[in-house]
Amino acid sequence: MKLKYFLLFIIITALGFFFFYSQAKSKANKQTITTEEISQGIPDDFLAFYNQFHEDTTFQLAHINFPLKGIKAIEDIGGGEDYLYARNEWIIHRPFDDMGGTFSRSFEEFAGIIVETMIANDGQFRSVRRWAKLSDEWNLIFYQPMGMY
Repeated sequence: MKLKYFLLFIIITALGFFFFYSQAKSKANKQTITTEEISQGIPDDFLAFYNQFHEDTTFQLAHINFPLKGIKAIEDIGGGEDYLYARNEWIIHRPFDDMGGTFSRSFEEFAGIIVETMIANDGQFRSVRRWAKLSDEWNLIFYQPMGMY
């Protein structure tokens, strides 16, 4: 009888270990933005803002210019067309995940607007977000979800 409980304990411990290991590995693949990714012309204060945007949901919602201009996901009815995202339908954005190196991300600045492009390395899928300072604070001002465009 003691052997049964011991084996059960070992199995539960092993399952717990694998669960926490997989969670840690998953989090390691999700990246915040680093100074190496910021090209010249991207303001220094954008780095801290961008990381906090993805870590704090309240902060995120407070820094989106709702109704948010964008494009509806291509797989949705009416997808690929201009769309205004409402606060009550917003899906919280999490840190960028390169999916094991299959996606890349770039940032460009033009006339005070930062354009972030996330693209599959095969070029088939992409997502675009635009950021701008409104009242001295960075805000998301445009969103095109991941899709084929």
